Amino acid sequence: MDKFYRLKLGDDFIKSGYGVCWDFCDYERDFCKKIGLEHECYFLLSFLSRSQGGPTHTFLLYKKNENWFWFEYSFEKYRGIWKYSSKQEALEDIVDKFCNFFSKSFEAVEIYKTTKAKKGLNTYDFVSHCLKGNKIELEINSKR
Repeated sequence: MDKFYRLKLGDDFIKSGYGVCWDFCDYERDFCKKIGLEHECYFLLSFLSRSQGGPTHTFLLYKKNENWFWFEYSFEKYRGIWKYSSKQEALEDIVDKFCNFFSKSFEAVEIYKTTKAKKGLNTYDFVSHCLKGNKIELEINSKR
């Protein structure tokens, strides 16, 4: 992925017929913006150790009627729409699901609220873009 992946946006994403969570999240962001739905996108980054990164995930939350919803498509095990009473509850649950899925004890998990990325970014540039977002501090009791 590091060698060949490039972020696809909009029509390029649809025409390609495939993508990763990064592509899906930006497509969902455009859709929510188009219909006027309050939304936020996040980048989750895990560390197996301080010198070794782990899996990542990008996802969208949207707000409707005072509830927050996790709209998930690319993370197949959790595909669907998940309802939460708060953004904090949603973020904590998503991190728990992510860690449980990989059955790993991560040394750290970080989450960043992201802005729209540029088309064509490679893996390194996309991650760098996400790390410029607002880091979210979570109070999660479960083991990471």
